[in-house]
Amino acid sequence: KAPVEVGEQVSYAVFRTAIETGDKLKAAAPKAFSTLTNSIKPDRINRFEWRVGPHVNYAKAVEGGREPGKMPPISSILAWVKTKKIAADGRAAHNAAWAIAKKIGREGVKKQPFVKPLVDSGWPQNRLAQLANKGVKDGLKMAGL
Repeated sequence: KAPVEVGEQVSYAVFRTAIETGDKLKAAAPKAFSTLTNSIKPDRINRFEWRVGPHVNYAKAVEGGREPGKMPPISSILAWVKTKKIAADGRAAHNAAWAIAKKIGREGVKKQPFVKPLVDSGWPQNRLAQLANKGVKDGLKMAGL
């Protein structure tokens, strides 16, 4: 009975750590608008493994910046232009998005790390150890040991 109970409790500890890590990433993510923040979620790999992070194609450019030399997709900039009401729909919005994309291509974008600082802090690893240790104790207790 002990392996089953301990396994369940440790699996729950891994799940809970993934949820809490996602919450911390959401709090730390830059908020031009909420697409990046809302895309941060945990994905279950198996009972004892979760992957947590953003699910938008531009997250890497936010985290690590973007070197000059390549324009981002205008469609991503266009959505931002409309959300921020920089220009109305239609040609004006497209022209604004084009100008911004060209500037990004020319000058790049400064990095805004939000994943690496959390990982480097050791918080996810420490929280997992804390919850897993509690899970082992609870599992053994539930098994009558």
